[in-house]
Amino acid sequence: DAHIPPEPNENWVAIAAFEDQSVGLKADGSVHLWGVSSNEAPEPNSGFVAIAAGYAQALAVRDDGSVVHVGFNYHGSGDVPEPNTGFIAVASGSGHSLGLKNDGTIVGWGWNHHLQTEPSLPNSGYVDVAAGYFHGLGIRADGTVAAWGENRWGQCGVRPSVADPREISISDNIGLVLDGNGSISTWGSIPAAPEPNIGYTQVATVWGGALALKDDATVVTWGGWNGYVWDPFEPNTDIVAISGGWRHALGLRADGSVDVMGPTANNIQDVPEPNTGFIAISAGYDFSLGLKSNGSIVAWGQNFHNELDVPEPNTGFVGVAAGGGFGIGLREDGTFITWGDGFSTPTEGNHDLVAIDALGGYTVVGLHTDGSIEIWGDESGHPSFFTIPEPNIGFIDVNAGLIGIGAIRGTGVSTVDSAVPVPVSSILELAASPNPFNPQISVTVKSDAATHVTLEVLDLRGRRIHVLWRGNLAEGASHAAVWDGHDRLGRSMPSGTYLVQARTPEAQWTVKKISLIR
Repeated sequence: DAHIPPEPNENWVAIAAFEDQSVGLKADGSVHLWGVSSNEAPEPNSGFVAIAAGYAQALAVRDDGSVVHVGFNYHGSGDVPEPNTGFIAVASGSGHSLGLKNDGTIVGWGWNHHLQTEPSLPNSGYVDVAAGYFHGLGIRADGTVAAWGENRWGQCGVRPSVADPREISISDNIGLVLDGNGSISTWGSIPAAPEPNIGYTQVATVWGGALALKDDATVVTWGGWNGYVWDPFEPNTDIVAISGGWRHALGLRADGSVDVMGPTANNIQDVPEPNTGFIAISAGYDFSLGLKSNGSIVAWGQNFHNELDVPEPNTGFVGVAAGGGFGIGLREDGTFITWGDGFSTPTEGNHDLVAIDALGGYTVVGLHTDGSIEIWGDESGHPSFFTIPEPNIGFIDVNAGLIGIGAIRGTGVSTVDSAVPVPVSSILELAASPNPFNPQISVTVKSDAATHVTLEVLDLRGRRIHVLWRGNLAEGASHAAVWDGHDRLGRSMPSGTYLVQARTPEAQWTVKKISLIR
């Protein structure tokens, strides 16, 4: 019985417990176990100074700095690495063990499927160590806490500090954030992005792994679980956008074709012909969605929940998102529709959306033009998913994983202007094509009267990103400019909806919404 200590119940100086295992250290330096593993410590049972309980096992540190394991050697958690010296504290989880050495470093061994045996870097300055089920914690001498391993429920509680966040991607226990300087910060059960950590333009997560797009149109992959190895697309060239699903990933090439990385089951690899004209992609659980330049959606993969049956009229879409058994289409007017696994479209809040994403089989998150977030779906199983951090303003990107929602507050713009302008009766006309676009869009402004015109790109809160052109137009004349998706400092802007504005000194202006899809 793990609840009843052995007799005599006296002279204890330390105790530890994990699930159904208990261990105690007595003043005479002896160790005693009760619960699942009732083994006594190896002889001589004396001279012990520290203990830890794990899954059906225990660890103990002798006064000579060596570690002794007792009980079930689950996933190698009892295989203390050499040199077995210099230990001052130990911790044990479910199949993994951690040991703190007298030089301030932490050594891990055993099960490592969530990187729970690999302490946060720099591996120095630690003064204490602890282990959870699939994660580890360390206290440094400066009083800070480091965490590593599984972060499914936020147990690591660590998020990177990013100066200029542009895009976020999360999955079961992996988090990625793309900085405006082209670097990637990671947390959870994923190593750091491959070096050189620079020049990245998009991030995506898959089952146990990650992929990132570089500015040379190639894809880098890392991580992976249980034999799944995420190799880049072949050929690894001319990729302009990526999307990660459960066990597969998509790559959109510059010629408008789609490539698939992952298993062949459930027709995941079978992109419908003609495999051309795609401008956006989304990988779901075991199916995929692609948006074509004519505003229609193409679906392929498994169809267990009618997730491939895009409703008619299949036109006028500017964005897609694939969830767990259902699909989402974002229309030009800012509304979305869903189809597939019994997911209903809300009657309230379904307006003026600029981005959408899906969480498993029951939740949709949407980003409004005012920078607020709204979440729809089944609250019964996961009510915490519907609690949006206050203040619910200033968001620029949203992403849904299997066990949570990630969002970025901030901009990535160069200057701050007024709120989003409302078009007025104007002498100006705007045209933009192709829309949605990648990698660039042509914008034409025409004037019915002689005037000076400023043509600029704004974000959805009215902040100026780039000035495309300033100049004079004669009556009936026009001017064409090109925007390549960068701000005035040359920084790549994330996928999303933007505004092209033409205005005159006489307070005449017009605005057109455009969608950048990377």
